[in-house]
Amino acid sequence: MLHGPRCHPTFWLLITALLTSLTAYAEDEVASADTAQPALNSPDSPDSPSADSPRLPIPAIRPTLVESTTTNTSEALLQRLTQYINQQQYDLAYQLSSDQLAQLEGDPTFDFNYGFSAAQTGRYNEALFVFERLTSEYPGVPRYRLELARCYYYLGQLDNADTEFRRVQAINPPAQVQQTISLFLDRIAEQRQRFHSNWAAAVSYSAGYDSNINSATDIDQIDIILNNQPATVVLNEEQTETSSGFYKLNGNVSYRTPLTKRSGLALRLGGQRKANASSNDYDLNATFIDGDFQLLRGVHRFNIGAGYRHYWLAEESLVTTPSAHLGWHYQLTNPLQLKSRVELRENDNKLNNDLDATQLELSSMLEFGREQFNAQAGIMFSTEFAGDSPLAKDTLGLNLSGQYLLNTRSTLYALLYWRQNDYQNNDDENLLSNGNSRSESLLQTIIGFNRSLISNVSAFAQFTYMDNQSNIDIYQYDRYLIEGGLTLSF
Repeated sequence: MLHGPRCHPTFWLLITALLTSLTAYAEDEVASADTAQPALNSPDSPDSPSADSPRLPIPAIRPTLVESTTTNTSEALLQRLTQYINQQQYDLAYQLSSDQLAQLEGDPTFDFNYGFSAAQTGRYNEALFVFERLTSEYPGVPRYRLELARCYYYLGQLDNADTEFRRVQAINPPAQVQQTISLFLDRIAEQRQRFHSNWAAAVSYSAGYDSNINSATDIDQIDIILNNQPATVVLNEEQTETSSGFYKLNGNVSYRTPLTKRSGLALRLGGQRKANASSNDYDLNATFIDGDFQLLRGVHRFNIGAGYRHYWLAEESLVTTPSAHLGWHYQLTNPLQLKSRVELRENDNKLNNDLDATQLELSSMLEFGREQFNAQAGIMFSTEFAGDSPLAKDTLGLNLSGQYLLNTRSTLYALLYWRQNDYQNNDDENLLSNGNSRSESLLQTIIGFNRSLISNVSAFAQFTYMDNQSNIDIYQYDRYLIEGGLTLSF
């Protein structure tokens, strides 16, 4: 499975960030507010207000509404950090707070200044985790929730931003706060109806161990019926499982450009190389390219496109697959969306003509995202049109996946993948099938951990287990892979 953490553009655009003072926000007073100061935008921001955009004041909330947990030895550091914030020296404030994170993390005053300086320097992913935690621990402090909403907005999580802004709006805050929220909500509504030009790229290198590089059985002999008599077939080394260390190199690039405010084009291309240490016979390489025309209509997104994939086995061309697809995304509620897709593929196998087929696949997925947790659940069905080929099959599948943000730099993810493959025709020439129609059930589980090391560089570790159950012994196998590597993203 291609491991690709989400990647972001490297270009930086000038935005209008929100500078706030540290005066009190009480029920009977309207807080004073400074005008917004320009700040460098996060690489993955969905929109970049220009320097002449309307200033967006936001109410100031005294962090000391929550009792500080620092000791006297830390007070000087907090005063220095607050001074940097007040002087708009956000780079210095971020550097200081990063250096003191292990010592002071958990103190609400420090956490606020750390998150705020991270946001003001374009590090919205780091700021997001800080304000998610502060909001969870101190839900009665609106300032924390406003900063959380701002992070969601500039990270492109418009539905979460909308939810948090409306939560503050519902408590009837002062007029300036209402105005600020209204401006953000207007921009969210506007962006939902617009396409934005962006590009992204990632390269990853990993190495690991594969217990079964040829997805073969671990048994060495099979009982069959030959000429109405029982017989035993002894399998050779190529027909049984082979283990090996391996290295893997992945790369992908994506680009999207608007045609109008509500339509655009998207292009993705990439490739993968998996090389095994013990044998070159099962080295697998792949390249792909996909393109889409996309159209926005309210809460609906439609796309139509085409793609092409090419696989090589042991440096020899294995299969080419041109395809065409239709897609539909529907926003059910703020945290929930439905994605459906119809895809038609033409599989041309260079090594086995019985695997040539026209394949139709239907799939649908529900996606849920809320603060630190995202989850996806999908179903699929595909059928192959290949005449009387003994390898044409129908497939029913289920996908479950989830991602949990442990802290500002660490993510835990998991995936459960199930496929039921029922072959359409008997293979009368296959003596090992004993006249049975082939039927298989594949269960794949992936558990992984990703940690950001420095800007644009992350490390990951992943464990994969596959269990393929078949009514024909030679096709039954299990397999596990242990893998770790680095990803460079842009």
